[in-house]
Amino acid sequence: MTEGAAIESEALEDSIQELIDQMLDHLDWDLDVEVHGDDPETMRVELYGEDREILIRNRAEVLDVFQYLTNRIFGRELSDRRIVVDCEGFRARKEAELIEVAARVSERVRASGEEEELARMNPYERRIVHMAVAELEGVTTESEGDGVMKRVVIIPT
Repeated sequence: MTEGAAIESEALEDSIQELIDQMLDHLDWDLDVEVHGDDPETMRVELYGEDREILIRNRAEVLDVFQYLTNRIFGRELSDRRIVVDCEGFRARKEAELIEVAARVSERVRASGEEEELARMNPYERRIVHMAVAELEGVTTESEGDGVMKRVVIIPT
């Protein structure tokens, strides 16, 4: 990363930190924010504190809203990067679970020769499944459905 890019990244980190701090203050939630921009593809925002349960209940809908809004607000400044908002490792645990499901269903699809449809997922979750299946032989994926919440179909090749 060039010096100019590093300064831009640091300024963007500060802006993201300030926005989320302001949102949390308005909501009166007891959460702290850390923004990490050292990954060339992803800026990571970590939320932690007493009110963490608010973010991760109901399949982490509130966490998804924070991630969606932050990406929409800073989209032009991100170039090809994206922002991932996490709460005390929730997304990492969810990623591992999705990768395990993708592997297990892919094995069944290879063995049976029949495609299988997974539950509806948001774009972030679908991306994890598509990437996990892409690394496996004998299967491929497609997204089906309308709107934001679509299903991933694992198909034998």
